[in-house]
Amino acid sequence: MADPVDRLSELKIDRSAYQPARRTWLWLALGIALIQVVFDFAVTPDLLSQGLVAALIIGLVGGFFPAIRAARLPVAQALREL
Repeated sequence: MADPVDRLSELKIDRSAYQPARRTWLWLALGIALIQVVFDFAVTPDLLSQGLVAALIIGLVGGFFPAIRAARLPVAQALREL
């Protein structure tokens, strides 16, 4: 199978345009590999439950004030504002 860079020359595409994308994927792969070495990603049931509780609290707090405001509006006015 031909090298992708050689195939680009067949398609009359400038190689210099291809190099930054190639380097970006290289750095991305290197970063992912280093993150997996540095951090031990172990999702335990305790960690999962803490995340769910935190998401629930954030959702309730974030939705409380808009819900109070919407509850105080008359129905016709609330429907007009949609």
